[in-house]
Amino acid sequence: MRILTLLMITVSLLSLNCSDKVRTAYFVNVDCSNSTSDGYIREAYRNDFKKILKAAGEGDIIVIDRISSNSFSTSDPLTVKLPEYSIFGANKDKFEKIRDSLKNDFALQSEKYFKDPEYSETDILNSINKSVIYLRNGELKEFRKIIVLFSDMIQETEELDLTENNGDERQIKKIISKLENENKIFNLDSIEVYVSGATYSELKGTQINLRQTKFTKEFWKNYFERCNMKYRDDMYQARLAEF
Repeated sequence: MRILTLLMITVSLLSLNCSDKVRTAYFVNVDCSNSTSDGYIREAYRNDFKKILKAAGEGDIIVIDRISSNSFSTSDPLTVKLPEYSIFGANKDKFEKIRDSLKNDFALQSEKYFKDPEYSETDILNSINKSVIYLRNGELKEFRKIIVLFSDMIQETEELDLTENNGDERQIKKIISKLENENKIFNLDSIEVYVSGATYSELKGTQINLRQTKFTKEFWKNYFERCNMKYRDDMYQARLAEF
């Protein structure tokens, strides 16, 4: 009886330790517009995606999809859910091999998003929207929620075109007010957004200028804050920051 009691206590403690880990849901969006066609940019996206795969742990979920001219209509996501280790299942070494195999297979399947881009416009707003819709799923209530945008962050659609905008704070406020009236302000409370690829662009065959770089960053900073996200400068970078 004493042995059984000790065993039950041990199992309970192990279960408690497992449940203490906060699982993470990642929604990764890869810019597939022509302004990101440079081989260096595509390789940078690919390498930063490997950082996400490396960071993902037991019970985490990774979704990947493209940013296109219309990110809703072309949505074609891939999803992987990493298993959680159990003392009643395979031994730890075998479990880690299975987990690593899942990550490798997912990386190979995701390669289609990192190949040569094919879209003339860039619909970042709807990529954010579909990411939020997925992450607000009730099943993910207890998950840490992360959106990753591999993009130069130059929205180029009829509803918002940042290619010609390099104005000041007043213009940014005007644009955000317009988006608010169009219900394009999405609730990012408790969601983190990380940008990889900011400032890297082949927009209209020329290097993005410093004034436009600054304007684009300030716009998204203000936009994310208006969406109730706790913005930090390390979230918006040329290369992916550590989570």
